[in-house]
Amino acid sequence: MLALGPRTRPPLSGAGPGAPAGILYLSPASDIPELWRAPLPGEPGAPEQITQTGGRVFDYSVAPDGSQIIYSQINNQSGIDLWLMGSAGGAPQLQLLCGQDRCACCSPRCGDLGG
Repeated sequence: MLALGPRTRPPLSGAGPGAPAGILYLSPASDIPELWRAPLPGEPGAPEQITQTGGRVFDYSVAPDGSQIIYSQINNQSGIDLWLMGSAGGAPQLQLLCGQDRCACCSPRCGDLGG
């Protein structure tokens, strides 16, 4: 779980302008995990699913400025590919096609993404 917040609020992650405030998490923790974002406590709104992978999300990380999310997704060859999307959600972009390899044995790293 990771809290995202714009710089105008108390710094939760150092998220930049336009990055939606909220809590990012995988749910359910087993079986068919997807990335979800929930509003911060006391804020209006309901949790929303931001990935649609059929339960293939393996892990994720957020860019230092909070503008992008990179996540690892189990592919049809039992390998793990890396995908990138804006922190508001939207169309993910394949970053690394790994075939049968597991390109993310641990958490993916954002490195210089967005920050």
